[in-house]
Amino acid sequence: MSRCSSWHTKHTCISNFFSAYPTPSAFLQRVVKDGEVSACREVVYSLGLFDDRLKSLTSITQAFLLGGDGFSVDLKEHKIHGVGKFGWQSWLLFCRDMGATIKPDDAALASFASWRKKQDPNSKMDKIDRSAGPSAADVD
Repeated sequence: MSRCSSWHTKHTCISNFFSAYPTPSAFLQRVVKDGEVSACREVVYSLGLFDDRLKSLTSITQAFLLGGDGFSVDLKEHKIHGVGKFGWQSWLLFCRDMGATIKPDDAALASFASWRKKQDPNSKMDKIDRSAGPSAADVD
């Protein structure tokens, strides 16, 4: 979404989307199960590429809500439609706290990873269970 439209268009779309679907469960029920696709189309139409965006939203919602005991993202076994390398590296940084161990390709993500490496190694952030996440060797 970062490569399309103006800030105002993106902000309006995101605000309207979360007003219509405040939780992943609400999106799953109304759009995926009940088939209210036209209502969703109205909300995200301004961004373009609706069919692909709907496929991505559906894929990530189903993986998150119906994927079993652990939510995981990668580019192979747990590939989610619409989540590429940037999304995967973002998930590793912000959800798995691997900022001290990976080298992201994106400049903004690399800046955060660099900052993270400088933080206190005994901080609360380092005590997160990473057992379900990939090792540093899986990332490079």
